[in-house]
Amino acid sequence: MASQQSRENVAQTAGQLTGEAQKTEQVKNMAQGAGEQVKTMAQGAGEQVKNMAQGAADAVKNTLGINPGNPSDPSNPTNPSGSGGSNDLTNPSNPSTRI
Repeated sequence: MASQQSRENVAQTAGQLTGEAQKTEQVKNMAQGAGEQVKTMAQGAGEQVKNMAQGAADAVKNTLGINPGNPSDPSNPTNPSGSGGSNDLTNPSNPSTRI
């Protein structure tokens, strides 16, 4: 009888260990999935920050009149044919030093 009970205990223990191993594998897979989600979110956040910083830099350049932006835009100071050209004395971002 003792050997029958030992076999049952071994079988039960083996079943429990198999179940625990499956749970461990599930937790591992969930952690990997969560890690991928965090990575994707961090990349998205990084892109947002980058775009916001670029927008802020462009806004400052626009305010100072030094943003190359779209060279075909006539109001762009780097377009010599536009009203924002360097010879335009009416442009407040290009004050004349002559008296």
